Amino acid sequence: MITCTNTLHYFSNPVATLRGLRRLLVPTGQLVIEDYVLRGFPFPWKAFEWAIKLYDPQHVRLYTCSDAQSLCRQAQFQVLHTQVFPIDLFCQGWALLLKSSGTGDW
Repeated sequence: MITCTNTLHYFSNPVATLRGLRRLLVPTGQLVIEDYVLRGFPFPWKAFEWAIKLYDPQHVRLYTCSDAQSLCRQAQFQVLHTQVFPIDLFCQGWALLLKSSGTGDW
């Protein structure tokens, strides 16, 4: 099992990174990804995300749970379980349990 926590928002090419993690898994291995996203409608958070980049220049962008699931499927993962949970007034977390879909290069 590989865990990847609070890092997806740093990857400039998340699909390539996820594919690299998939190659590290044994055929029956699983990957757990966890990250956060801002609550509510996306449009008021553009300024907040801009502020995050000022504080943390390595930050690329935040992904919703649905966004992350799509990225994982593009990287040839199967989503086994999804969990969304509150963090605070501004953010919520999400976690995905994944396994390789069995297609593509190892």
